[in-house]
Amino acid sequence: MELRMASLWYRYSSTSVNAVMLTDAKFRGALVLLGGEPCHPGGLPGYFFQRTVLSNVSTDSLITHEEAFAPVFALYRFQTEEEAIEIANDCDVRLGSYLMTESVARIWRVAESLEVGMVAVNHESASVCEIPFGGE
Repeated sequence: MELRMASLWYRYSSTSVNAVMLTDAKFRGALVLLGGEPCHPGGLPGYFFQRTVLSNVSTDSLITHEEAFAPVFALYRFQTEEEAIEIANDCDVRLGSYLMTESVARIWRVAESLEVGMVAVNHESASVCEIPFGGE
């Protein structure tokens, strides 16, 4: 059971994010820039997790290859556009990607190279709940 609440995320179980994925990411060198802790807003029962931003995330981390079902944003280092595309495509869970750039040529080149269901360009969302989505 899940319920999205502004800056929090409710899950029936806390094990996937806190105990496993976040610990694994930090073990592999990731730095927590924001959040990263369970919380209990207003004393509500259940498992809530703060919005979390990770930097220096290893491509070997569980958070890279599995869905966290939590508000976790992972930042990766790359040297070239091709390397960034390779990192994004080397994942079994590829519902969406987010591309931030001022270059129209790069938008088309990268968006067409990503093997994902949706690409958001210079925006935080590629869809709205009224639009059906069936994947790649």
